[in-house]
Amino acid sequence: MKFHFSLALSLALLASFAVADSKQQIAEDLFKKAADHSGPLTAIKGPYRIQYKLIFYDSQTGAVEGSYSRIWLSRHQWRREVSMPEFSEVSVSDGPSTWIERKPHLFEPSNVSRFLGSLESSSSPRLNPNDLVSKVKEETKGPARMQCVETRNPLAPPPIGDKSFCFDATNGAIVRLKEADLRTEFSDFESGDGAVIARKVQQFRGKELVAEGQLITLSSQELPARGLLDHSANARQFSNCDGKVTPGKLIQHKNPEYPAVARMAHQEGTVQVYVVIDVDGKPKDIEIVRGASKLLNDAALEAIRQWRYQPYICDGIPVQVESVVDTNFNLAH
Repeated sequence: MKFHFSLALSLALLASFAVADSKQQIAEDLFKKAADHSGPLTAIKGPYRIQYKLIFYDSQTGAVEGSYSRIWLSRHQWRREVSMPEFSEVSVSDGPSTWIERKPHLFEPSNVSRFLGSLESSSSPRLNPNDLVSKVKEETKGPARMQCVETRNPLAPPPIGDKSFCFDATNGAIVRLKEADLRTEFSDFESGDGAVIARKVQQFRGKELVAEGQLITLSSQELPARGLLDHSANARQFSNCDGKVTPGKLIQHKNPEYPAVARMAHQEGTVQVYVVIDVDGKPKDIEIVRGASKLLNDAALEAIRQWRYQPYICDGIPVQVESVVDTNFNLAH
C-alpha cells in the first residue's frame, strides 16, 4: 500500500508540474503575440515616437491634464517625457542605465506612476522574471472573446503582487489589465501593418474613472537623433535590470520617536516617505510624499535615515531601487 500511495503521489506531482508548465507556456505565447502585434514598434517597422494626452480625475480638484511622450529606439534605448501642471519628468535609458530627472519632487506621483505603468504595458507587454502564472482562463466582454492570464509576484504581499492581463483572442492586443484596486481598459484600436494600437486608455478604481490617455501622435523616429539619449547633470542614475530581483530586507530598523509636543497637541497620522535604497543598503534621496505635521514629518525622516537594508540584487549585482514607506503615528499606541 505504501508503494502504491507513493506512486500515486508521484503521478499527481508530475501532473501538477505539467499543468504549471502548460499555463506558463500559454501565458508566454499570449505575451509574445501581444508584443508582436500590439506594439508600435511592429506597426511602424522601426524606432517610433508616441504621444498621449493625459487626464487625471480627482473628486476634490477636478480634471488635471498633461502630456506623455516616448521615443523608442530599443528596449533599453528610449526617452520619456511627462508634463503636468505641477510636475514634470524626463527619463532617458542609454542601455545599461536609466537617468531620471523630476521636478519639483524626486518622486513620481502615485497616480501618474500607476497609470503610466499600465499604459506602457500595452506597447511592450512581457512577463516579469519574478512573476508566476497562477491561472489562464477565457472570458467574454460583450461579443468579444478574451484570453486572460493571472500572475502573482511571491516577493510582494497580495493584492500588490497580483495582476491580471486579458488579451483579445482575435488580434492579441491587451484589452484589460488589473493591478490591486485598479482596472485599466484599452479600446478604440488603430490597426496598421499587422499591429493594433489603443487610441483610448482608461483606468478605473471600482466604477470610478481616475485617469485616461488619448492617443495624439504615433510616428516613425528618424535616426540618428542627436542628443536624444543625453541627460542633464541633475539626473539620477538607476541600473536597468532584466533578470530576477532578490528583494532587499530591512535589517536595521528604528521606530520614530513620538515627539512629546506632538502628543500634547494630539497630532497623529501617517507620514509617507520616498527613499532610494542604495547599493550599500543605505537610504538616500529621502523626501516627504505625504506628510502629517512638521513635528511628525521630522521624526519620521530622522528614523528612516538610520535604517539599513540588505541591498536589492539583480542577477547577482546590487542595484539602487526607489521605494515609498509609511510611518504611522497613533496616539492610541
